[in-house]
Amino acid sequence: MRLFTCLVTIVIVIAAVSCRKGELPEEHYFGKVAVTLVNLPNTPDLDLYFDGKKLQSIAPSNTATEVVLPAGRSGRLEFFKANTDSLLIDSTITISANTAASFRVAYNEEIGLKGFINSASVSPDSVAMQMFETLSDAYYPYTTVDLHIIFVNNQTGNIDETGIVLKNLTKGKLYPDIVKLPVNDESGLPVTYGGRFVDSQTGNVITQPDGFTDLFQLPVTPGAFYLLNIHDDAAGNFFPEVIDL
Repeated sequence: MRLFTCLVTIVIVIAAVSCRKGELPEEHYFGKVAVTLVNLPNTPDLDLYFDGKKLQSIAPSNTATEVVLPAGRSGRLEFFKANTDSLLIDSTITISANTAASFRVAYNEEIGLKGFINSASVSPDSVAMQMFETLSDAYYPYTTVDLHIIFVNNQTGNIDETGIVLKNLTKGKLYPDIVKLPVNDESGLPVTYGGRFVDSQTGNVITQPDGFTDLFQLPVTPGAFYLLNIHDDAAGNFFPEVIDL
């Protein structure tokens, strides 16, 4: 009887193992994090941390740095200025098995830029841009602003809203959404685009120091994707500046 019981137990164990053949526990799977630090002028090295542990230092480059981590783990992906405790950018992520999570990071202290750059495929008849503002506090002491994207209607000559509004744009922080715009209208004519800032707190339109100019033209390059830094010149006039990637 004891022998029969042992045989039954062995058969059950073999059957269980057979059903799970080819499967591995979660800790035996791995995923990758691929990070590219965009090579902007004067961008310093950054230290990459995950879940409080330093993984390695990353230099500005057009190629990605890959790090392998156990799958199933969740934690904070953090970027510090190299050899300091100055946290610049962070995000909560989960490591997925057999996949690579890609991140493009932009940091430039001189223009006050830091953030994640999204990816965009752009057709020749469109333009794409990821925006941020670095307006001077002297002329524009706002905590956050809303950016309305407008255009000149070629049929009527009016300045109309596109319906695209970047809500709560924060100084020096890349807005997460990419703005994609058609280069031409339905008749094939080129479209002129512009922007208008609105105070996020009051809803009031923000003008330049002259008190009435509230619009500025957006640069349009067909088929391109770039960062757009909207700042002001010495006189406080709006000045959109393209940063090529």
